Amino acid sequence: MPAGDLAAGQLVILENTKDGSQNDMGLIATDKAGKELGRYILSFWAVGHDDKDVKDVLNAKNRAVVAIDLSNANTWEVSKDTKEIHVSNLNRQGVLNVLEAVQDFGEDYQYFNEYEIKMPDGTMKMPAITSNSLVEFIVDVATSEKAFEDGVAKMSFLQLHVDAKTAKQLEPVSALQVKELMASKTFNSHYNKDLFLVPAVYDAKGKALKTPDQWYVVQTSGVGVRDNSKQASLVQQKAHTRHHRRHRHGRKTLLRSLMQQKSKGHHRHHRRHHGLHHRRHSKK
Repeated sequence: MPAGDLAAGQLVILENTKDGSQNDMGLIATDKAGKELGRYILSFWAVGHDDKDVKDVLNAKNRAVVAIDLSNANTWEVSKDTKEIHVSNLNRQGVLNVLEAVQDFGEDYQYFNEYEIKMPDGTMKMPAITSNSLVEFIVDVATSEKAFEDGVAKMSFLQLHVDAKTAKQLEPVSALQVKELMASKTFNSHYNKDLFLVPAVYDAKGKALKTPDQWYVVQTSGVGVRDNSKQASLVQQKAHTRHHRRHRHGRKTLLRSLMQQKSKGHHRHHRRHHGLHHRRHSKK
């Protein structure tokens, strides 16, 4: 909770212009006078295990944490490749709702999953849960917008397309079975090419599984990316055009106002001059 008399805030997306898979959320908290109480960067990261676990070949290092980092006032402590995209102005309750949503996300998603696993019929076997998933979740809570579909920011998710020949057999297997597969002579020639090992941590709807020590052995027909770059570029271009038009309209309105004031001044001067000339002429 920000210190001080919290009254409102702004919700923004901190878009990584180099890597659309690594976006974060930003929250600016303000008081009644509009003074900033703090800027908070909301992110979702995979965390590594202790050194003692590094020798384990099946150490997925996919435990994850939601981080809330305090940034300096009136600026973001982010890389130069970060673009701020305004999402919504929030009242006090809106700010509290966002903070609660962050907590809910952290409780529901404790594993980082890099790949979506997509079946041949187009259904999802397991969704990716990444930093963009946090962005989607918070934007939906705050505005009911769909950040990916609506092109609010440029986002992407990695996809594994399951080979149709093996799709029916794709079910979670134990770590022991995976180790037996890794011991085969042909494993290295296929690993991370047309065969991927993905921790089975979520079901098709993104609900955490009770057995996170199991794995999907995915024989894939291809590795792809699901992204919204075209949609987001169009949305951002429209927003830029609207801003440019408002700016130009504002300049024209100001210029018109100045011209009108000048014109009124000229007419007042003309009336005063005409009246003085008329009075002098009448006295003669």
